[in-house]
Amino acid sequence: MVGRLIDVGLIFGCYGFKPSDSFCVCSGVENKILYFHYLDNNISDNVIEFLTLSCGLLNDDVSDYNKVTNIISYLHKTYGLFDKEELHNIQLFIRTHRPCGLYMKLFESKEIKNDK
Repeated sequence: MVGRLIDVGLIFGCYGFKPSDSFCVCSGVENKILYFHYLDNNISDNVIEFLTLSCGLLNDDVSDYNKVTNIISYLHKTYGLFDKEELHNIQLFIRTHRPCGLYMKLFESKEIKNDK
């Protein structure tokens, strides 16, 4: 039997930074930092509602630096979605890639999974 697995979640990335034609600092990075299907049932609706309605991610990406960092902070403080190592990596990404321009967007990918 063949079933369909749909992954939906949150991407945190940067646009890249190329100050001249001959030098590239960063070509752009995307990290999938949150998968909705892994969220605890008690908070999943609240997290999805916050990201889609309050943050406006259903209609568009968020690329304002302050909004991006506030979203991360809110998700961590309110829902505890990132453990210490994940939060440290996200904070390092923010510091390292701020010159590139940061953004958040939703992703959806469909993968075919064979159920046997």
